[in-house]
Order: sequence, then C-alpha cells, then structure tokens
Amino acid sequence: MAITQRLLIRTARELHQRLAKPGYPPAIELPENEWRQLQKILGRRQQAIIRHWPVARRHCDAAAIQAIDALVANLGTMRNRLAADEPPPECSYREVYEDVAALSGEFADVTPDFTRKTLSVQTEPITLDGTSLGEFRIVVSWQSLSRDNFSYRIEPVDNQYTHDGSTSHPHVSGGHLCEGNGGYALDRATQQGRLFDFLLIIRSILETYNHESAYVSLDEWGGIRCQQCNEATAANDSSYCHECSDWLCDDCGSICHGCADLYCDRCVSCCEQCEVSSCEDCITNCHDCGQSCCSDCHTEGTCHACINEKQEDEAQQDDSPAGVHTSQLGEACLSA
Repeated sequence: MAITQRLLIRTARELHQRLAKPGYPPAIELPENEWRQLQKILGRRQQAIIRHWPVARRHCDAAAIQAIDALVANLGTMRNRLAADEPPPECSYREVYEDVAALSGEFADVTPDFTRKTLSVQTEPITLDGTSLGEFRIVVSWQSLSRDNFSYRIEPVDNQYTHDGSTSHPHVSGGHLCEGNGGYALDRATQQGRLFDFLLIIRSILETYNHESAYVSLDEWGGIRCQQCNEATAANDSSYCHECSDWLCDDCGSICHGCADLYCDRCVSCCEQCEVSSCEDCITNCHDCGQSCCSDCHTEGTCHACINEKQEDEAQQDDSPAGVHTSQLGEACLSA
C-alpha cells in the first residue's frame, strides 16, 4: 500500500527531526549474540558426547562450524568499521522526504505508525535456493532514531514459514538480523541518514543466503527429519533414541517402562504380559515359556502367568484325598 501525501510529509518531518544532527560512528560491540549461539551448540555437543550419541554429535559439529563462520564474518565487519573514518554529511529534510517517498516504489507496503513511532515496509515473498520463506516486515523505530543508531527488527508476515518459534529466516533469530558482511554498509547508511539505502540493504541481505552466517542452514530449514516417520520437525521438538541415536519427533518413539529412556521402534520390545514398552536391558525372557516380560511381570526370571499356573496345579493336587490316585478310584468303582 502506497503512503498518502499527507502521511508522507508527516513521516518525513518526524524522521528529519531525529536525523538532522550528524551522528557519530557507533561504538564497536562484540558479536555477543553469535558467541552465545556457539556456546549453546557446544554445550549440546558435549551432552551428545557424554551420552554416546554419534548422530547428534555430527549435527552439533556442523552447527558449530556454521556458528564459528558467522562469528568470523561479524569480526570482519568490525574490522571494516575500524578502518573507516569519514565525517558524515548533512541530512536535509528534502533528502529524508525523497527517501520516504521512494520506498513505495520498492516495497509492497509502507506503513508509518505514529502511536508506536515506527515505520514498517513489507517485502515481496522471498525464496532462497528453492525454499519459500514468505514475506517480511522491516520495522524501524524512530523513537530512538539518530545518525548513530537505526533501531529495527525483522518480523515474518506469516509464521507458517518459520523454522521454529524464533527463527523466521536463516539469517534472522528473535527479530535480530545477522548482518554479516552487510553490517559495514548499514553503518555507513546510518551515519549518513540514508533511510532508503538502509532498508534496501536489509532487503538485499534477506534475499541472499550465506551458509557461513546462517542461524539455521537451509538444509535443515524444514526441520530435522524423524528417522521413524520421515517427517520434518523443529530441533526443539526432536529427541534421540537412547540406543542408536536416531532423531525422533515428539510423536514417535517409546519410553521404556523400566529405565524411562526414549527408544525408536527398532530398539524397543513389548512385554507379552502387559504390552508395555521396554528396552533390551529391561526385558527378560521367561525361563519356562520364553515370553518377553518387563520388570513388573516376572519374578526371578519366571513370568507371573507361569507362576500362577504352577500355583493352580499345586492347589489342585492339595485338594485331592491323601494317598488316593486316579487309577485307584477307577478300580474302586469296578469292584463296587
């Protein structure tokens, strides 16, 4: 939706009030978000090693490499920022007005919100390497807007395309865009008050896939593939088989009645007495009948069914007259 002339003038005035003063280069900040992401992945990797989950460890190794690449890319951006030292030019009302007016020709929707003090633009549907990600809103807050800082966030228009609750794009997590090599260009646009260029750079980053700086790779975008039902599911909704380390979704696998660990169908057995699931370590074959029994359905290796059968036989023998056998009862009847 194109912005009306009246809203255009008002929006440009609001923005110019904050962009008129020349800004200063932003403080150099360490890429703490990427660092925390790497720490979480390495923590999961250590758990996979302790629990002897080789498949999970390989997944963590690949994710850690991606996180390290993203960290290196951000450090490279920091180096470029330190190398640049030019005073920013003046920013006139006319330039701000022309920037806001030009947005309608580049974005599907341009919406100023004077209550929340935001200006949002909406992209066209984005597809990366054949994976549909839907449309995105780039929301710039002018409440704290200055030539030192363009505060913004990325929002998905339709959550059905998101990888999980916080990752809406391979380079977006929790609304935060991993700017990668585009960070330097964004800083330059911020210092010069070039809102139009700033938003185009963000859109360009969203339309470009860089596996080295991705929070989630496109290979795993549909989710982790469950080895039992072959359905894709988010990593947060997946678990591992305690025996073979295969990925399992929330709907697959069985909890062992004895040890309470999760197992895939190939690594779990069913008690033939009560039909509960048990792993190989918690299942026992009855010494008498050979049936599989869980820990609740056998006593010292004999299933309760066989024990009951033995007790019934012993009870019947106890009820017969002492010293009288079946053959003797037959002879007595003949002689009578």
